[in-house]
Amino acid sequence: MSYIQGKPLSPEVKKFIVSVKQYFDRNKADFGQTELSSQMTADALGIGVATVHRVIAEYNKNPPLGNVPQTRGRPSYSINASHETYDRN
Repeated sequence: MSYIQGKPLSPEVKKFIVSVKQYFDRNKADFGQTELSSQMTADALGIGVATVHRVIAEYNKNPPLGNVPQTRGRPSYSINASHETYDRN
């Protein structure tokens, strides 16, 4: 997988990250790894550990709504039409 830095992750990719992390959590003893499952997930997917932690935190905070896309950037600003002429003066 190829990821572009600064680009928001799609809900499908977030679900994929969560499922891979849960897989490594379940099968950690079988792998005989002493490494953290989040580190193994980051290595397997070629993403940063911080990204894995952020996606898992979002999932733990709101599991059923984890597929709601986040809006990035500054919120749009609009003035009520009745106040528009007053503000321009």
